[in-house]
Amino acid sequence: SVTTDNGVFIIWNDGRGDGDDIYGQMIDINGNIMGSSSGIEIAVYDSYQQNPSISYNHQLNEVLVCWEDYIDNSYYDISCRSVLTSTLYLSSIVQVANTISSNQISPFVYTALDGSYLIAWQDSRNYVGTIAPNDDIYIQQIINGNFVYEQNGIAVCNADFSQNNPQIELYDETSNSYLIYWNDLRSSGKADLVNIYGQSITVSTDSL
Repeated sequence: SVTTDNGVFIIWNDGRGDGDDIYGQMIDINGNIMGSSSGIEIAVYDSYQQNPSISYNHQLNEVLVCWEDYIDNSYYDISCRSVLTSTLYLSSIVQVANTISSNQISPFVYTALDGSYLIAWQDSRNYVGTIAPNDDIYIQQIINGNFVYEQNGIAVCNADFSQNNPQIELYDETSNSYLIYWNDLRSSGKADLVNIYGQSITVSTDSL
């Protein structure tokens, strides 16, 4: 859930259909449900939509929801859509990462100070079967509905073994810099050794 200017917006996974879907709801400050009593259909279609992440954008008065999308019953992609908190209008669904024959999972979305979005996720596109597992961390920035980096994002870290569970926090307000940090298994051998690694990124609306 996130607190917005119009109340609290909540998201959840829901199994009422053929697989997991994603629903949401807006609750105003008096505890009244503002959307349909059955929930707002954020991602409700065939197969599985799971593990959603949400962030509120005060400048646009909207929430952005991103999730793992098992859209073709083969590999997971990362999809997102926004919801205006004043009208509950839903934007079109945008695929942030949909590489062929690899999984993109565990999305984390964060609203930057300039009103853009940073979306980080766990990505298996570089896995070649030599060591297992071997997921990497990728990121995309969205400004005014447009991708800043190349399609399917850029690598934050692609060290050996897996990097997973990415998170984002403000690092330096003056420079509009952010810290991406994650669980990192690069020290693993016969036993899994999990460390915490991080990388800073500085973003600008001048990118577009």
